[in-house]
Order: sequence, then structure tokens, then C-alpha cells
Amino acid sequence: MAGRRQHYIPQMLLRRFADANGAVMVIRSDGSRFSAKTKNVALETDFYGTPGDGTPDEAITHEETNIWKVLCKLVECPEGNVDYVDAAAVLSHFYARSAAWRAQTATMVATVVDVMRTKLNASDHAGDPSFQLITSLAFSRLEKLVPTRIVDAHNALLQKEPTPAQRAANYLKFKYVVQDFDVALVLGDSIAWGASVGVCGIPLIEHDDSVEYVVLPLSAKRCLIGSRGSYPLLDADYIITGSFAASSAFVVVHPQSSGYDELVPTMGSGMRELTERLRRKVT
Repeated sequence: MAGRRQHYIPQMLLRRFADANGAVMVIRSDGSRFSAKTKNVALETDFYGTPGDGTPDEAITHEETNIWKVLCKLVECPEGNVDYVDAAAVLSHFYARSAAWRAQTATMVATVVDVMRTKLNASDHAGDPSFQLITSLAFSRLEKLVPTRIVDAHNALLQKEPTPAQRAANYLKFKYVVQDFDVALVLGDSIAWGASVGVCGIPLIEHDDSVEYVVLPLSAKRCLIGSRGSYPLLDADYIITGSFAASSAFVVVHPQSSGYDELVPTMGSGMRELTERLRRKVT
């Protein structure tokens, strides 16, 4: 049993960014920073649900026995092309299992409800007290139930298949390479990053054919990079900046790194500026 303290970024990956004492540096989106053991980072109580037979967290913990072996193989293998099956398995296991994904789901639902409420308030029935009561109750239930149902569905899938076969099959379409970089990579709480045409560093929350590249930091000096079809790999510095630019509530940094406060990831209009600033920092 994995217990109630459930990591949405597995410790097997966090430890690759830790110092000799098992600690990593954490920088929050407000710029504050602290050092913490990996066992106390990127987790929530009952993130996948209350422990019990067959819960998602227990299924994932069991699955990670094999994933750990593959991760070690990728981290320790010579730089260059790697087995597609190994790469697909690791990427699909770390895909979109994060607190950020759940927060974005709730935000999306709230936005949709606000649009619906605005439209209904402008209708001919807006002044009817009964109409106002019914719509108010309906929206309240939507805001509370829909995010929960989506998370429950996600957990049900993970409980049945911790590394969904269809997701892994999708990643088999990519060409993979492992590369070493003499820099410390930042690990956000969306694990795998995708890039589509003209955009680098979008969090890989949804997977479709518009995504051309995927990037997964394996350790403080190593990346797993996948490219779809025959597309050539991006320049090394641009791949690194793509992983820096992923959006998250906090980032986990290799303990020897410093001066990253100003580089806390942002999305939207600030991404390109941030990418260029990071590009200049990479040697």
C-alpha cells in the first residue's frame, strides 16, 4: 500500500534532481523558494483517493517497479537513439498526472459556467425568481460535480491501466533520442512537454497529431526527446528552453542551480520573451 501521501510527480524522477541528502530546491510561482526532501515535494494527501485494495495509487506504485528499471536504462544508456518501446512506456506513464492538470480542469469548467450564466441572465426569463433559483442551483452543481467527475474518470482509467496502452501506442509514432546537457534542467509539475508548429513548451495535457515534439527531463543533465515522423530534432538549447517554459505552480530544480527565481514558468504572452531570455543563458 502506498499510503495517503501520494506523489503526482513520482519520487523515482524527483530523486534524479536531488542532492546527496535527497533534497531538491523548489521555486514557487510567486518567486519564493525552499529546499525539501523529495518525499515532501509534488504530493497531495489522497491525490488518487483513499487507500484500499485496487486504488489508482496502488496500481501506479506496482507499475513503477517496471518503469523504474526502464528509467534507469534511459538515464544510464549512451547518448543517442533509444528503444522506442522503452521511451513510449516512460513518457506515457508520466503524462499529465499532475496537480496543474486538475486545477486547469476546474478552471475550464468555471469558465464555461460563467459564459452560460451570462447568456441566461440576458434572456427574457432573467427576471423570473423561479428561473433564477433553478439556474443558480444548476450552475452550483455543475461547478462542484463536473471537475470531480473528470478526475474520477481519470483515476478509474489509471486504476485499470496505470500506463494506458493507447497512450503508449501514440508515443510509438515518435522517433526518440537521449541527449546530455551540461546544464540543470527545471522540472515542472506537468511532466511531459509537447511542441507544435511555431510554439515551444506547451504543457502536454492533450495529445493529438498537432504535437511534433515531446521532451522529458530524465535527470539534471539528461533529456529524452521525441519527434514525430521525419521532423528533425530542434536545436539543443531550444529543447531546453521548451522544458523551462512549461506552466506549473512550482518548479523543482537541481540543488546546485541558483538564480532561477526570475525564470519561474509563465504561459501566454510572456512565453516567447522567457524562451529568448533562457536561450541566451544556455551555453
